[in-house]
Amino acid sequence: MTMLPTYEEFKSQLDKEFIINYEQNKPPKMLLLKKISPIESIGGGFSGFGMTFAALLGNGYLMQKQWLMKNEALGDVSLFLVPAGPQGEFFEYNVTLTFKQ
Repeated sequence: MTMLPTYEEFKSQLDKEFIINYEQNKPPKMLLLKKISPIESIGGGFSGFGMTFAALLGNGYLMQKQWLMKNEALGDVSLFLVPAGPQGEFFEYNVTLTFKQ
């Protein structure tokens, strides 16, 4: 099983590109990691963090599902993206990762 990058590793990639090849005949989708926030106490012995990714509007949208994303520093990372909607000139996607402490 491949381990996900840590909070600190993701945080080092703020405003960096994550690439998704979502359709064979279309150019890859480029997302930027725009925000990362720790979740201190969820309850039940869990903690985690949330992230917001953003893609330019007008380049198609990604549906809610697990996507393989490529980042120059972190390599391949598989994350479940949840569409959050348009925000200014971007379309945002949210990710929440939780861990048993």
